[in-house]
Amino acid sequence: MDGQQGLERFLASPNAYDAVVLDIIMPGLGGAEVLAGIHQVRPNTPVLLCSGYAPDAALRTLIDTKQVGFLKKPYDADDLLAQLNSLLEAQNTQ
Repeated sequence: MDGQQGLERFLASPNAYDAVVLDIIMPGLGGAEVLAGIHQVRPNTPVLLCSGYAPDAALRTLIDTKQVGFLKKPYDADDLLAQLNSLLEAQNTQ
C-alpha cells in the first residue's frame, strides 16, 4: 500500500485505528505527509514512523511529541511492540 492509499483508508474510518505505523519514505505520499493528514483528522492518534535513515530536523520535532515515535530499521517484532506500547501508554496518560 502506498502513502495515499494508507491515508485514504485511515480517513474512511479514522476511529477504527488505535495507532498507525508508517515508513518515512513511501510511494505517493511520504510518511510525514500521511502523518499530517492523520493528525488533521485525529490529532492525538499515535503514529510510529520507521526508516533506515535518521530523521531530519523537521521530523525530529514531530517525533519528540507524545503522539509520534520513531523506530530505526532493521527492527524485530519485540522492538515494534515495545514502541507501539510506549505510544499507546503515553496517549492514555494525556
